[in-house]
Amino acid sequence: LYYATAKGKNADLLARLDQQLIAWQADANSEYYKILHQWRGPKLLKHVPGWLWAALGLLIGSVVLVAGGNLWLRREVQRKVASLEVSEARFRSVFDSVSEAIFIHERHTGRVLQVNQRMCEMYGCTEAEALQGSAKIFSLDRPPYDEQHAMQWLAKAINEGPQVFEWQARRQDNGAYFWIEVSLRAVTLGSEQCILAVVRDISERKAADLE
Repeated sequence: LYYATAKGKNADLLARLDQQLIAWQADANSEYYKILHQWRGPKLLKHVPGWLWAALGLLIGSVVLVAGGNLWLRREVQRKVASLEVSEARFRSVFDSVSEAIFIHERHTGRVLQVNQRMCEMYGCTEAEALQGSAKIFSLDRPPYDEQHAMQWLAKAINEGPQVFEWQARRQDNGAYFWIEVSLRAVTLGSEQCILAVVRDISERKAADLE
């Protein structure tokens, strides 16, 4: 809709009409847009309000911040994992260099959580077999060298403190029995409540005592 008047006349009226149209166009809820919506469907604003630009800028900034945070987090996780792998490799190197066999047991069940290389050599088994094993198969399995007495020793280490005792053990590759000295101690490794068992082969000493 256009307005016209005689040339050079009614300038104030035209100016007033223009001002009113500008005011309506700046208000998305004005009669101007209601009429357009009724007859032509919704019409996009010609001029984007300032608050919309601000909201769009805030949204883009948030996306950039989140993306940057995720990138930093991924890099930090990768760095931590690499550091843990190095620490674990160092721990394993020291763990396997000890001359005594070492068992790490779950505190209340006695389940084997970890062993060192010397344990596998002493008992004639692989690490996987050791982790699936129990006091029953690693011992003479007759009182007082059976699983029931082994659990009693674990309970003593928890309730009374470190324990040292002699035990008859069994190899897994040939079934041979041999004497060991066991040192038990309750420890905390990371978040795990464990029992550390350090085992020394004393077969030669026991044989000498019998001579």
